[in-house]
Amino acid sequence: MLTQEMADLEEEKKNLTEALNIEGDYQKLQEMGNPLQEIKDLLDEKELRWLELDEIGG
Repeated sequence: MLTQEMADLEEEKKNLTEALNIEGDYQKLQEMGNPLQEIKDLLDEKELRWLELDEIGG
């Protein structure tokens, strides 16, 4: 479950990053940047949780 959530977030991050690289409108860049930061934060949290669980189980 956690690994699937992380994979989904990675895919969403990749898609947003690609869209940011194409976009030229500053306003749209700002609008797209906020969700990207939220995804990165969520991904960081889930990666830390995964490491904690791996340490407990390993």
